[in-house]
Amino acid sequence: APLLSSYAAWGVRSVVLFDRPNQRAQWPAPEWSRTGLVDRFLDTMLPVLQSQQDAGLGPILPPLEPGGDYWDTAFLAGILEGLRRRGQDRLLEGLTLAVYAWTYGHSLDWGSGGPQAWPEAKPYHTPPGCQDQRGLRAFEWYAAVAAESGVPDLRLLVIAGGALRPDEAGSLGSDKHAEDNLAIARALQNGQIPACIRNFAFYPLATEPGHPDAGSAWFEPPDAPRPVVEAMHRLVASPAAHSPSQPRLVPHYIWLNLDPAQLESSGLAADRKST
Repeated sequence: APLLSSYAAWGVRSVVLFDRPNQRAQWPAPEWSRTGLVDRFLDTMLPVLQSQQDAGLGPILPPLEPGGDYWDTAFLAGILEGLRRRGQDRLLEGLTLAVYAWTYGHSLDWGSGGPQAWPEAKPYHTPPGCQDQRGLRAFEWYAAVAAESGVPDLRLLVIAGGALRPDEAGSLGSDKHAEDNLAIARALQNGQIPACIRNFAFYPLATEPGHPDAGSAWFEPPDAPRPVVEAMHRLVASPAAHSPSQPRLVPHYIWLNLDPAQLESSGLAADRKST
């Protein structure tokens, strides 16, 4: 709580703690295999959300792995229903969900329309010819889950996203990398992405040579921009960029490492947080 209050005093407005709690790797093996995973996560997360709110920061749920070892849409529904069951209506009214929004190799409109457009898609099962939330438009599926859980105004904070996913970027050429990222930027600029999306953090922008994410970085090495950089410069300089229909800007992001040993008492083996 004192740390969150300090962040708020320094001008920080959004703090995301934990990372992909629906992944087995983020939990000690005995904790993952026990029943009631979502409720046990809420036991840890609820005091964090309350401390964020008390500090004047919006309460933010951590991002989920699309699909994931515990299906992300089911995990989110469990969290929202659990908060409602615990009488946390005030938290739900101001809640934000952090999300990952990579294309995962799919087209930019993969999963468009959410579960209403793809009712055959079920947790752990996407039939052939069907689409699901594992793509750029995961936000439509999360918004649908939230609305069904009685949270129609859930806000979404994209903490990382863009063309493909860092560990898959080797299969994406520079031209396609630029084309997809530019299309995402245009969609944001033209109001094709709903207002519940507060921002879009393209990731990663820069890495050092040899870094695992170097293949998808916009600068690799840092003094060698990929084609997407010049294309984005041109887009930002265009007249339309100065009068967006839905201005959204979170100008600074900080990614902080946290020693897993500091989290042992929580039972959750998350090892990162971002602000």
